Formats: sequence, C-alpha cells, structure tokens
Amino acid sequence: MGNVLVRRGRWAGAVEHYQEALRLRPDYAEAHNNLASALGRQERWDEAIGHYRRALEIRPDFDAARDNLDRILSESGGVGPRDRDVARPRGRPGS
Repeated sequence: MGNVLVRRGRWAGAVEHYQEALRLRPDYAEAHNNLASALGRQERWDEAIGHYRRALEIRPDFDAARDNLDRILSESGGVGPRDRDVARPRGRPGS
C-alpha cells in the first residue's frame, strides 16, 4: 500500500504504511529504503538518512539504498565524515 501512495504523491500516508511494515518486520531493508525515500520527499532529511543507513546495515550490498543515501546527502548538504564512510563507492570487485 505504501508504494501505491508514493505513486499518488501521498507521502504522509506512505510513511505511515512503511512504519507499520517496519513495526511488523524491523529488519526489512526495502521498507527502510522506501520509508527513507518518502521522508526525503517531505524534507525530513535526518530521519531519511537514518533509515537509509539502517537499510545498509541490514543489507550492505543494497545498491539502491546506497545510491539514494548519496543523493539525499547531496541534496540536504548533510555530508560529514561519518556520512562519507557510509556513502562511499561500492566495494565489490570490478566496481
């Protein structure tokens, strides 16, 4: 349901649905990523960054979350030393 609300531009409703998904399944990386995206659309930068980081803690190879984190850090101007560590380029061979 959260994804449907995002497509309709209903960010607050989407946030509520993603939060409920995380209440039921706290280690659901995709829900953290989606929640962060909806929060970012509301310019709730700190909350969004925290959820992108959590998605990457759960799934370090989650490239979409890493790309989204890079983007939101750039948009929000929130790049600090810790952020650079999290947002660094992927460490996979050949990347």
